[in-house]
Amino acid sequence: MTTTRELRLRSSTHDVFLAGCLAEPTSGPARALLVLISGSGPQDRDESVAGQAPFRDLRRKLAARGFAAVSWDDRGVGASQGDYLTSSSKELTDDVHTVIGTVVEELTGPPVVLIGHSQGALIAAEVAAHDSRVQGLALLAGTGRPGRDVLLEQHRRICEADGWSEASIEVTLRMKEACFDILSHFQDTLDDEAQMELRSRLEQIIEDAHSLNGTVPVGAQGVIDDVVDDLMEWEWRFLLGHDPAAPLREVPCPVFAAAGALDTQINPELDLAAISRVLEDGLCTHRVVELIPGLNHLFQRGDSGSPAEYATLGPTFDETIIEPLSGWLATIGHSAT
Repeated sequence: MTTTRELRLRSSTHDVFLAGCLAEPTSGPARALLVLISGSGPQDRDESVAGQAPFRDLRRKLAARGFAAVSWDDRGVGASQGDYLTSSSKELTDDVHTVIGTVVEELTGPPVVLIGHSQGALIAAEVAAHDSRVQGLALLAGTGRPGRDVLLEQHRRICEADGWSEASIEVTLRMKEACFDILSHFQDTLDDEAQMELRSRLEQIIEDAHSLNGTVPVGAQGVIDDVVDDLMEWEWRFLLGHDPAAPLREVPCPVFAAAGALDTQINPELDLAAISRVLEDGLCTHRVVELIPGLNHLFQRGDSGSPAEYATLGPTFDETIIEPLSGWLATIGHSAT
């Protein structure tokens, strides 16, 4: 049996509080305190996407195995204060440091383990590299290669899974590469003047690409505006400038890294291999790396791995990932006692 209670969590900004929840076992003291860090975009505490609730599933399944798990609504999402879209990667990283302190006050004793999913794995690694309270790090569908490489390959893999022609993939890849070249010259946070400049340059690239290829999408200006709005979000600039190897080398605790073999949002084989190489050369005391057959980016049983399937498949975080993860977590708890 498990229970879930609401928490009011401090953020790294003194007047901004985050709304979260803590799932706990009712059968006895928690074996570890798990801090769940969600992926890209403004996410609620359940990391809701395509009608699925990955972090709700993860909290419940791990609490049923004796672990306490906390997650929260991102800034400006749900009942949390602040604004995610005007935040930065540093603020999100600092938020995790501060949340750890809040939850440790609520639940003292068990070891603290960070679990980052997708982009959350990058944030989790940054925190684990510098926060001595963290005694374990789990990277679920995380990346180990430079962000630009991951994003371009992600586009190709998703388009292939969705049945795009090679010609269409190449056209859109060239457009993305041109946009990435521009984005890489801008920082995470932008003043008004920089925002106007960046938007103008992105609009021109996308308009030129459609003109060059003789394509005018239905509702052309609306489509272009939607693409530009997406690319203006700070996470693109963060990812393009981020090399996960740097913080991973500095992580001093045990690490568990896993990905589903059907994942199209990363390259599971290449990214797990990159993570493993970096950890081997770094401060990590012990690593477990798992490639799970038949699972996608949300650790569902899938067919193609396309994000278009997420809404039609079964629960996230299938038992074939929960079993090795909970087994590894049990070793962290044991080592701390």
